[in-house]
Amino acid sequence: IQTAKQKIGKIGEDLAAKYLKRKGYKIIQRNYREKWGEIDIIAQKKNDLVFVEVKTIAYYRFPQTKNPSLLPEDEITTKKINNLNKTILYYLNKNKISNSYQLDLITIKIDKTNKKYRLTHYKNIN
Repeated sequence: IQTAKQKIGKIGEDLAAKYLKRKGYKIIQRNYREKWGEIDIIAQKKNDLVFVEVKTIAYYRFPQTKNPSLLPEDEITTKKINNLNKTILYYLNKNKISNSYQLDLITIKIDKTNKKYRLTHYKNIN
């Protein structure tokens, strides 16, 4: 059974995957897991691998203030980035991949009341 937070996360990941496909990325894998971390989406654009972390927050309405108390971006900590990098390097070594790569962040704010969302793509957040 999924929690509400997991359901929102899954919706966010689906929206991010659709967005990436529209932008010409090929989705290689979703939800790659190791015991110390998970990569939401592994994609490829030309010869580059792109590892994508997706953060989604649902609001009853989009925040009206310039600085709402909680943004999806707030959930990306240095520790989280370090764990993502460790997982990425493990994935590259395990699969004997030497392509260049980057770590991207996609944040999604969902407005539940008006059934809309806003997606922001931050490239190369390392």
